[in-house]
Amino acid sequence: QGINAEYGLLSFGIPSPQAKNQKMAEKFRTIKVGNKKKLNYIRMAEILFQTQEEVEFSGLGKAINTAVNCAEYLKRKGYATIQKIETSIVQEETLKSAKILIVMKRTPDFLSRKPLENNNKNEQSGTSQP
Repeated sequence: QGINAEYGLLSFGIPSPQAKNQKMAEKFRTIKVGNKKKLNYIRMAEILFQTQEEVEFSGLGKAINTAVNCAEYLKRKGYATIQKIETSIVQEETLKSAKILIVMKRTPDFLSRKPLENNNKNEQSGTSQP
């Protein structure tokens, strides 16, 4: 009673918990790539793919190369496919920077592969790969 399932709203216009979770999930599927090691971003993507169908890598300026490398790594491992690549120029005051957005979709067999467990085994044996 009082729930409008079509719009995810309670009777007083308050978002239902399911709608909130979906909006939060969409909000937190973007990985903003910076100057950390690419393995950190790859692990973030693997964690997000546990619950998300799609993950986005966003890189600005020098971080574009890292974003592309992370996406390519996940693609080569067979964890995800590249759905879309967008490029743009971002202007902040007097500075212009290139920006990239890479949308990736996990492969159907991703959850059965358990990539995080494989990475942990490699780290314990001292052979880390990316």
